[in-house]
Amino acid sequence: MTTRDFVVRLLTACILGMLIGLERQYRQRKAGIHTNVLVSVGSCLFVMFSLIDGTGDRTRVAAQVVTGVGFLGGGVILREGLNVKGLNTAATLWCTASVGVLASGGYILFAIIGASMIIISNLILRPLGRKLYRLKQEDIEEELLYEIKIRCSENQEGNVRKLIMTMIKDEKLFLRRLDSNDEEDGSVKVKVNVMGSRSDDVICERIVSTIGLNPEVYGIGWYVKEEEGE
Repeated sequence: MTTRDFVVRLLTACILGMLIGLERQYRQRKAGIHTNVLVSVGSCLFVMFSLIDGTGDRTRVAAQVVTGVGFLGGGVILREGLNVKGLNTAATLWCTASVGVLASGGYILFAIIGASMIIISNLILRPLGRKLYRLKQEDIEEELLYEIKIRCSENQEGNVRKLIMTMIKDEKLFLRRLDSNDEEDGSVKVKVNVMGSRSDDVICERIVSTIGLNPEVYGIGWYVKEEEGE
């Protein structure tokens, strides 16, 4: 390897590492321009040493670089409660090392293409991932336990139970429990538990409004109930 080749490959690794690091630095990540340049230049130097010395196997040295950078990437991964931070930065460092290895072998065009893909991935896939996550969260609604309480006359208990069962079936709610209890004043209290989502507030209101039209229904209402521990 000539001195010219050495300088060109090293500069390529340095510049490409800097470009990758710019994106990380802009996002205020722990491993920015400085770290990514060092990883790219370091991996390039290690592999080129085997080429200069002529006694080593550059593929073996490259494999050791991959392992070493893997441990380095572990140092930027942090856990805060249930959240894990630094995975993208660690993966970027690992990819930056591959750019350095390509540059060390004289594959300048391949190294440029690789660095470009890393930068594009960080710039485009991150916002895309966030958008998909938000869409998924909108699709997944919180499951809630609704309780509907009805106080009616004793001779209307059967009609009330039948009507509420029909409406629950039509509205595609999941019935958890249906109880009736006699009150001291001669009326009957019907208690219904159904599973639904936050958007089913409207359905519960519709059920209550419909059953409440019965003149022998003395009281009716609904609320969201906390699930009992099993």
